[in-house]
Amino acid sequence: MISSLRMALESFRARRGTFLASGLAFNFIICLIPLLFFLVSVAGFVLSRKTVMDAVLNQLSDLVPVYKSELHQTLAAIIRRRRRSAPRSSCSSRASSSTRSASS
Repeated sequence: MISSLRMALESFRARRGTFLASGLAFNFIICLIPLLFFLVSVAGFVLSRKTVMDAVLNQLSDLVPVYKSELHQTLAAIIRRRRRSAPRSSCSSRASSSTRSASS
C-alpha cells in the first residue's frame, strides 16, 4: 500500500503534476469571468428589473457597506437613463408614421 502511494507520488512529481494543476486552475479562473458575465446578462433578461437591481445592490453593499445608499441612488439613475435611451423598435416607429400619414 505504501509502495504504491510512493510510486504514485513519484510519478506525479516526474510528470510535473503541480505545474499542470496550476495551469488548470488558472484557465478555470480565466474562463469563469466570461461565464459570470453571461449568467448576469441572462438573469437580467429573465428576472424583473427590480429583482436584478436588489440582487446587485445586495452584492455591492456586502462588498462596500458604507456606501449602500449612494450605490442604490447610482444604480437607480443608471436604470432610469437606460429606459430613456432604449431604442424603439422599427415596427412601432413604422406603425406610428403610417398612422400619421394616413390621418393627414
